Amino acid sequence: MTIHTQHSSFQSNFRVIATALACGLALMASHAQAQIRDHKVKLAFVTAADTGALNGVDKFVELVKQKSKGKIDIKVFPNGTLGGDVQMISSMQGGTIDMGVMGTNALVGVVKEFGLLDFPFLFDSDKEASALIDGPVGKQMFDKLAAKGVVGMPISAFGFRHLHNSKRPINKPEDIQGLKLRVIQSPVYVELMGALGANPVAMSFTEVYNAMEQKAIDGMTNTALIASSMKAYEVQKYMSLTAHMYNYIVLLVSGKAWDQFNADEKALITQAATEAKEFQRKKIPEYTSQALAVLAKNGMVVNEVSQAERARMREKAKPVVDKYAGVVGKALVEEANAELAKMRK
Repeated sequence: MTIHTQHSSFQSNFRVIATALACGLALMASHAQAQIRDHKVKLAFVTAADTGALNGVDKFVELVKQKSKGKIDIKVFPNGTLGGDVQMISSMQGGTIDMGVMGTNALVGVVKEFGLLDFPFLFDSDKEASALIDGPVGKQMFDKLAAKGVVGMPISAFGFRHLHNSKRPINKPEDIQGLKLRVIQSPVYVELMGALGANPVAMSFTEVYNAMEQKAIDGMTNTALIASSMKAYEVQKYMSLTAHMYNYIVLLVSGKAWDQFNADEKALITQAATEAKEFQRKKIPEYTSQALAVLAKNGMVVNEVSQAERARMREKAKPVVDKYAGVVGKALVEEANAELAKMRK
């Protein structure tokens, strides 16, 4: 009888404790949810709307909506409707745009160390490129953005950049000679194309298609993904897989907008960007293959460039790398090269 009474008492106490614990957990969950407030967010990028599936925007927006239960409402402005990359960065610094998605090349004018990621023939694979930007080298770059009025984090990649043009296939460095090629508004891009014998023309992406259509330029340095999305095959004939640079994509957040988010909201946004990045990276090979197939199907002549000829291009690019190693910082370049060497062992 005594044992039964003690058992009943134990059950009763257990129920009280369990109920209290459940209430506490529910209160904590409620409190945690209460930390995510309503926000209206403007996010812009310069490429076409359908590249939202490629640059991480679609996945990021989906994840933020899901994680915030719709409280953080992101409105997307593609096609450069809010300006080119340089203008977007200025608008984010001023607080008139909340977020932007763009290549790291657009950040060189803000933090010079990002120029390292534009070095020609730096990477042999997507895996190497991902590991470098996720590691201590990448962190050093992103840490410097806060002082410039923006917060940044990797979100996707368009993969390797190649050359397409309307004149001829490029199989060796001599084939680049004299071509008038659009490059990103970055000194490394300009000088690389000059070193390879082209006539580089720096211009905003929003102007490129018309310039190719009107024969103001012969072609451009581009990824397969964007070449397909922009329908380069309508105004270009040859896509040559030079793989001379790697095109990272990052999410930038206006410092003023970032300050309006509380700690839980910042964590949610960061986690959504990280998950979008991991999702996108797994899809890059598939997306790239699909894009090249679209280009070929629509009449572009796609050609591989041999390792021997890429090595010759790399040799021509070496003075550019040496010059900008001094600009970016030799210590950072040495650290990056050491990291890459370790990956290749």
